[in-house]
Amino acid sequence: MASTSPTARGRFAGGDPAYLRDVQYRDPSRLTVRATLHQRYGTAPEPWFPWVVSQVGWPSSGDVLEVGCGPGWLWVEAHDAVPAELRLTLTDLSLGMVTTARERVLASSTVHLVAAGSANVQALPFTDAAFDVAIANHMLYHAPDPAVAVRELARVLRPGGVLVSA
Repeated sequence: MASTSPTARGRFAGGDPAYLRDVQYRDPSRLTVRATLHQRYGTAPEPWFPWVVSQVGWPSSGDVLEVGCGPGWLWVEAHDAVPAELRLTLTDLSLGMVTTARERVLASSTVHLVAAGSANVQALPFTDAAFDVAIANHMLYHAPDPAVAVRELARVLRPGGVLVSA
């Protein structure tokens, strides 16, 4: 039977948080290259971020956490589809990504940015039941133990809260 330990999964997929933070996602440049390939060769009838936000029953006002926010693309590309009264907290393992996301959200989104900072999805620095919606898009495979990450996301969600993850 194959091992499923974090180190067996490799540096990129959950095995080395320092590599992810300091090399692969130090800034948006490498992620942008991969995203450009998806945009160029993807066959989806609708762009990803607008489609994702259209799947969520957003509260008219509420607290939203995005973990693994990357460079903030969701809030730039789909800001018209979410209520302006949302209170957003952005986090990523990489401070470079959070810095870029914060700048983009402040410049182009209508949601209220409450906080932006570096955080590990396996040990979120928030109280229990702090958020109405948690978003963890395209990032759980990076967690050394995805089950721990999902438990943390569930912990910070309010009863009836929504987790958006792909």
